[in-house]
Amino acid sequence: MRISVTQERFESVIERAFTVVPSKTTMPILRTVYVECKNGELAVSATDLELMITIKTSADVAENGVSVIPAKRLYDLAKTLQKDVPVRLESEDESAVIITSGQGKFKISTEEPSYFPQLPMLPPEPILRLPHPRLKRIIEKTLFAVATDELRPVLSGVLFQMKNGMLRVVSTDGHKLVKWVDNQNKYEVPDFDWIIPKRALEVLSKMLDNNKDIPPVEIYLASQQLHFKLDQVTLSTRLIEGKFPLFDSVIPQNNPNILIAEVKPFLSAVKRVSVFSGALTKHIRIDLKSGEIVLSAEDTEGTGRGTEPLPVEYSGEQFTIGYNYSFLERILNQIDSTLVRFELSGPSGAGVIRPVEQVEGEDILMLLMPVRLN
Repeated sequence: MRISVTQERFESVIERAFTVVPSKTTMPILRTVYVECKNGELAVSATDLELMITIKTSADVAENGVSVIPAKRLYDLAKTLQKDVPVRLESEDESAVIITSGQGKFKISTEEPSYFPQLPMLPPEPILRLPHPRLKRIIEKTLFAVATDELRPVLSGVLFQMKNGMLRVVSTDGHKLVKWVDNQNKYEVPDFDWIIPKRALEVLSKMLDNNKDIPPVEIYLASQQLHFKLDQVTLSTRLIEGKFPLFDSVIPQNNPNILIAEVKPFLSAVKRVSVFSGALTKHIRIDLKSGEIVLSAEDTEGTGRGTEPLPVEYSGEQFTIGYNYSFLERILNQIDSTLVRFELSGPSGAGVIRPVEQVEGEDILMLLMPVRLN
């Protein structure tokens, strides 16, 4: 292997690959990156066995080749190399690579390439294409509701479901749920149910662009692995096995008590009152009546109490409902419109929450379970 590449390109590909390198692992080979040079390109791959990323960039390739290099040392070096000075990589037999930059010359021992996990082979055609802004928004609107524990693996990811040409994306942790629906496009693709791990979507989201004019993300499926191709980057992830809960059956259809409130004042009031909520319970109380709600919280030791009324539009029965204030804040933070609509059945039933004005091309609905108040 013998190549020359700009310092900017070299640092960029190493830095992006390093995001997937595990910080702790019992397999030393996973602490390396797979560096391949051929056809005028430098390709750097990294994996933790759940995710694999490959980043390509153009380079002057004098001799094709492969090296498997310790990731942390290469990453630390790439960040400190002189700006605007070409970087040269050259294999020294099969046990080391020499990196030259300006007057600096750096030798790093390498690993046997055959020990590195096999790189994926993409099918000839993608199963789906999605614009960068749409996929980025889907992830931003659904990731917050993913379960953080591992007791139910299917809830530790986001469901991407294609049914009769309609794309629906759902996440839930059993306390809150969000369902995002593309109501603008009819996709000519087979039905599917993909449960995509949270971490894969977090990494993917950072790579997506809000520019709608760039080529869409191509999504490939092969051997229970999903591959996202973005120009010079390919991100591969294992899908979570199992059956996602039947979410439609838990969403109430005709909750009669309707609350409409301005999002910003509501969210601000929740933050103020929650200061007095118990650190463990995180309970906040909401008393509902015509024209007004009253938010209140009191710590379990009785050393403080917060109460704040808020003018709203409300039609329905008078009752009191309790929520985990952290969950309520997260949901209100996802509302893009000025007003939010709560559809409630009573103090113990799930509440349906929607923006009063939906963003064009989508329909988003959230569900929040109440808590039992003392």
